[in-house]
Amino acid sequence: MKPIILLLGLFLITGSESDQKQVCDLPGQIAGWDIRRCGCCEGWIIIVNDQKFLADSIPNAKVILGPVENRVYPIPVYLSYKREIRCRNRIVITCIQKRN
Repeated sequence: MKPIILLLGLFLITGSESDQKQVCDLPGQIAGWDIRRCGCCEGWIIIVNDQKFLADSIPNAKVILGPVENRVYPIPVYLSYKREIRCRNRIVITCIQKRN
């Protein structure tokens, strides 16, 4: 009986994860790296709807950005994000895909 309950629990956990896939639905651009040093400065420059944001990191950066020597900005992407609390111009990217 215990193996059946364990398998059922594993199935439910796995199923719920696939149902929660995020959609990267906002067109945007990675415009480069902001080198300024201040409390709300420095980070990846992300442009969405003509509004500029900064992000500390880009998920799956190696695939999205490619090798440093081959990068040409702006890099068109689809993304989803949430706003950071500490700074109005900062975001946390929750989903990102490269546009062609």
